[in-house]
Order: sequence, then C-alpha cells, then structure tokens
Amino acid sequence: VVLNVVLGIFNLIPVPPLDGSHIASWGLPRALGEVFERVVRPYGFMILILLLVSGALDVVFDYLAWPIVRALLQFGGGL
Repeated sequence: VVLNVVLGIFNLIPVPPLDGSHIASWGLPRALGEVFERVVRPYGFMILILLLVSGALDVVFDYLAWPIVRALLQFGGGL
C-alpha cells in the first residue's frame, strides 16, 4: 500500500518527465500551458534531481502520501 501510494503521488508531481506535467499543461489556459511546456520541459530532469537531492519531496510526501496511506490502512484494518 505504502509503495503504491508514494509512487502514485510521485508520478503526479508536475515536472516534465512525470505524468503530472501533462495534467498541469492540460489544466492551464492554452497560452500558459504552451509556455509551461516550452520553458520547463527542457529542464525537467534537472528540476526533478534538484527536488530529490534538496529534500523538497519530503514535504510532498509528508502532507499527501502519509495521510492517504494512514487512511487506507485504517480502512483496511491494517492499523
């Protein structure tokens, strides 16, 4: 459960190599989505590595992944 939730949330981060970037560009107004794609896409891997090394993803996981994991485990009787 934990691995699936963490990987699912990680994949939704709006950084271009991940699926969240497609959702972000589709959700933005057309002109802004095109700017997002043009400006952020070439630096996507560098941004992702920077997020991983800096520990910024810990905040994402602390506020999104772990509450979902706890709720699923409580629902399933795991806690």
